[in-house]
Amino acid sequence: MPFSTIILTAGISAFAPRNILGAFFRQSGSPLSFPPGKQNPEPADASLAEGDLEKSCLAFLQGHADAPDPSAVSAEFSVLHQLKASGQLGAGAVVHLIHTRTFGGRLAVKLQLPILEKHLGIQAYAHELTVPFDPGIPGGLALASGAFIGTVSRLLTGQDPRSTAFAPIGGYKVMVALGHTAASFHGFSSLYLHEDSQILQQIAPAPISIPAETRQRIADTALRVGNGAEWNVLESVDRQTIESHPAFFTRVDDLVELNELGQFLRLDSLPVLLSPEAASTFSRNRMLFSSQLRQLREKAIIDPDYPGINHDLVSTNGRNHPWRIAQMGDGVRIAWQITPTALLVRHLWPNHDTYEKEAPTVVITRIPDVSGWNETRID
Repeated sequence: MPFSTIILTAGISAFAPRNILGAFFRQSGSPLSFPPGKQNPEPADASLAEGDLEKSCLAFLQGHADAPDPSAVSAEFSVLHQLKASGQLGAGAVVHLIHTRTFGGRLAVKLQLPILEKHLGIQAYAHELTVPFDPGIPGGLALASGAFIGTVSRLLTGQDPRSTAFAPIGGYKVMVALGHTAASFHGFSSLYLHEDSQILQQIAPAPISIPAETRQRIADTALRVGNGAEWNVLESVDRQTIESHPAFFTRVDDLVELNELGQFLRLDSLPVLLSPEAASTFSRNRMLFSSQLRQLREKAIIDPDYPGINHDLVSTNGRNHPWRIAQMGDGVRIAWQITPTALLVRHLWPNHDTYEKEAPTVVITRIPDVSGWNETRID
């Protein structure tokens, strides 16, 4: 059965000097520059906004790479080409490209999309990771790893292993190991490309199976551990869970922290409670609001004071009111608050004009009893 869905992790191999994009954008007049010995591009004009730079790169590329050598485009192209050559790539297959939250990662995927679609006959979609791999943030690598596992898990959920391929071949090297772990959770194999020989190897899933009740118990403890907790402060039920399932936790002396798998369960398990008004709005565009609420949840868990999810209203400071305001993509605004046990969503605004009228009143409304609010799954 040909694959109708392919999920790839994407890196910056397209910018390697041996590949067509890497060679092309190293020519004179290119909108990109490459520091000596580096594969990650930088803007030739640092004053240019990223959106304008992307348009400039696409214009510079216009008319080129009409008949690419499949071994000289990118690792992502090579995987898909090999699947097509072996009759395993379905016509019009949907391809999800997961990329890092970096300039190079974003640009490499955006420049490849038209090449992949034109020459391989697929539908390609980009997915940017919400949490950056930043070792400067306390526990940042574990948080980013957990968020990455969550992204892979969401894309694999509900898919059929017979018609879905997963290949963690691009991005940071750690994403290969983490991706295989995420795929194993769902019983999926992983594909690996040997670039020199252009041969695909299929790696069987590791025998990972966690009963739903056990997973929930670990997730509940992970939520209470949060960004770290002292062993003696934890309840006995949490200490017992940590001792029974050490694969999700790191214990150093009297301090307990979450590792990559623990952070995945934490980020994926915090309940999202919607007020009746928010639930009504959510039901009218579930796909859009699920994406925005998932990003909000991950950012709020890591740092509720992160500026990107705390939009100050005119003459007020959103953080001084019962409700905070997050200004998300696609014009969406969210009135929210976080507790140790849930993300509370008071209001969703898809319309800026309505938001301007209602937000000043909403943010000062006290937080009510939320026992009757709707717990909502965000996909």
